[in-house]
Formats: sequence, C-alpha cells, structure tokens
Amino acid sequence: MNVVFPSHVTVHETDVALAGNWTVVAFGPVDHGGVDGIRRALRTTMSVGPAARVGLRPDSGTRRWRYDPDAPLHAVREDSAITEDDYDTAMSQLMATHDPAEPLSITVRGDHVVFYMDHGLGDGQMIINLSHTLADADARNGIVPRWATSAQTHHPLAVAAMRCFGTDPGRVAQLLRSRIHPSIGVCGRKHAGGGSAGHGSTQTASTQTASTQASPTAAGSPVEVVAAAATIECTRELARWRDDHRPGQSISILFFAALDAALRAEGLAVDDVAKVLFDVRRYLPPELTTLANLSAGIDVYLPDTTDTVLLSRQWRRIIDCGHPIANLMLVALRSKLARLRSARATDTPPPTAPDTIRLALSDMGRHARLNDIAFVGETQGSYRVMVAPASHGHITLTTARLRDSIRVAASFHSHVVDADTIRRALRAACSTPIAFLEADASTAAVATNPAA
Repeated sequence: MNVVFPSHVTVHETDVALAGNWTVVAFGPVDHGGVDGIRRALRTTMSVGPAARVGLRPDSGTRRWRYDPDAPLHAVREDSAITEDDYDTAMSQLMATHDPAEPLSITVRGDHVVFYMDHGLGDGQMIINLSHTLADADARNGIVPRWATSAQTHHPLAVAAMRCFGTDPGRVAQLLRSRIHPSIGVCGRKHAGGGSAGHGSTQTASTQTASTQASPTAAGSPVEVVAAAATIECTRELARWRDDHRPGQSISILFFAALDAALRAEGLAVDDVAKVLFDVRRYLPPELTTLANLSAGIDVYLPDTTDTVLLSRQWRRIIDCGHPIANLMLVALRSKLARLRSARATDTPPPTAPDTIRLALSDMGRHARLNDIAFVGETQGSYRVMVAPASHGHITLTTARLRDSIRVAASFHSHVVDADTIRRALRAACSTPIAFLEADASTAAVATNPAA
C-alpha cells in the first residue's frame, strides 16, 4: 500500500532563516551505483516522507514548505570523471551553473560525487547524513538509513533551552554577564596594517548568525574555494605536540589558530571578530536529535586567536552559559519579524572591499558517520565541504577530520581576497601547523615579558 504524504509541511523558523544559503560538497572515490544508484538511495530515504527533509522546497517567506519527492530524483546528473585535484573547479562549476529552483542537486563525476544543498534543508548534520547515504549500498537496496528514522524532537530549540536554563537558572546571569563584558581577560593585538584590527566595527560577542537574506552569491560576486589537507602524519604530530604543550585543548582549536596565523603571515588584515559555529544539539537529551537547522554562528571577539588557552576558555564559556541557544532563539525571532514585515530584498550596488577580513569557522569535527563512508580504491578517500561566505568580507573556513587527516576548505568572494594568497596560507597551515603555534607562543612570551 502506497503511503500518501502531505504536499506541504511546517518547518522550523531556523530553517526559514537559512533558506537561500548553500553548501557544496565533493567526495570520493566511492561506489555510488551511478545515477540510478543515487536515485535508488534517495527513493529509499524519502520513503519515510518529509521527516527526512529530502524533497522539501525551502522558502524564506514562509514556514509552510512544499514537499516534492520527485524533484531530487530529476536533479541527479552525470558529468565527466574527476579526481580530488579537480574538486575546486568542479565545486565552483556546480555553484555557477546550479539552478536555484533545485534545493538539492547531485552530479556523478566518475567515482566521485559533487552535490549542492540549500542550507534550509539542514546544517552540517544533514550534510554528513546525506553524504553517507549517497555511497551506501544498503540504501540503494531499500534499507532506510538510520538517521532518517531516529527519534526527533518537534521543538528542538525549546527542549534545548529548558534543559540548559531550566536545570541551571544561574546560566542566564552568566549569559548576561558575558554579553555585557565580552572581552574580560582579553588583550588587544595589532594587525598587519599597524592598527588594532577590527576595533572600529567590533561587535560584542554578538547574537548574530547566518544572514536571513539570500545567499551572498545573489549579489553577482564570484565565490571561489581553495582547499588543503593536513596529512595523517602531520595531524598525529600535532596531537602529540598538543599532549606535550597544550594538554586538554582540542585539535580543532589548535588548527584554527594555525590557520589564523598563516593568513596573517600572508599580510591579510584579519579582524578581531570571528564567526564561530556551535551545534546546539549538545544541549538536547542523548536520546533525541533533529534534522532541522540547529547550529548557531556567533560573532566572537577574539583579538588573539593564537592564544589557544584563551580560545579554549572562550569556547567553554560560550557553551557553558548557553550562548548558542540564546543566539538561535534571537535568529528565529528576527526571521519571524522579517516575514511579518514582508521584508523583500532590494538590489544593492556591489560592496566595497572591507578594511579587515573576518574569519568564519565551521568545524564538522571527527564525525563517526563521515568516517564510515565506504571509500574505495587504494586512496584514503577525499571529502570537501564549501559553505557560503557569511558576507563579502568573510572567509569561511570549513574543516573536517577524515581518517585522522584534517581537511579544510576556504570559500570567499574573489573580488575581496586573492585566491593564491589563501591557497598559500592553507597549505602552510596544513604542512607546518606547529611552527605557527610555536612562533606565536614565543612572540606572546616576549610581548608579556620585555626582559625575555
């Protein structure tokens, strides 16, 4: 008996807020079964209906989204074979030629897969789920992916807020203090131009996240992506160095510090405010999850990102006080108010180059499902994610851990930042991250002890 699913479903306000933004993914080599295999995997996933989100049509003007399960099947295509060396070009091509009417489009490129996903469909969790499914033989053979049927809460943000603030009301006061005094214990740093980077426009640990407006690509400015990877040996060496010199700190924070230092070493005036993505699912009960957008991009005042002790404290303070939840609640409220006002985007002239460049960090971490992707061949597999830059003045850095190798991609508007400069910085950070961390540690020691 065929199940009839509703033609429209109500999504979360956070989904509406991110509709129109995008993510492009490339990975392989995998056994995907070709165009037919990809379509079979999608059909299996969509057999549970709109709860799996594949087939939804994002709309930034309403929470009632149309469900069209045929659309993703028509958006699976095939093109010439590629290798990992071709990822940057293939991802840029897909972004340039993509039909905005397709919230999900998938291109088979030999034994590699490149796909475009509207951010309204989900965040990094959905990206990894979908990547795994497209290379899953079980899904092609009719076994519904576990993620598509896992227990989901219908009100994830409310549940997270109650679990965080309801069990510890003191977090509210801690949150308010952190907003009033965002830079307690933080010292300034000069950028390459000689002035204090970003102080003219610094926002105090703001409650901003990804824009509720359309994707930055709508302005017509080209978006480029460059990528690099730290080898398994280099990543393990960084882990050993961490254990000896920065015990208890995460590899993600250390690598972000190295990336920041490498970009500054290339002469970029990096702003003191960095946008950092936090997954609000950490506040949900272990038995519950959600496929909705539940990640908060917080503008954090970090004048010295190479001070990894300070970075770790900032990260922990943000998480402990529930700042990501408050951020996402405000994003949802702003999105709703914008819809009530029927705000429409207007044509604006191309923005001028900003005085400073802001970094945005989206770290997918070492996700179990990502490492379970069935890569084939003698290579260890490749995985690259390109996320829409938060603005014309942002460089979005997306990192992921694959088989102990750190993969990083930087997306940015090419009229603001030179691609070769970013490429040199990424390669330097991936090949010698410890050198950047040790150099900044010694510089900080001299700055705090002039007699040294």
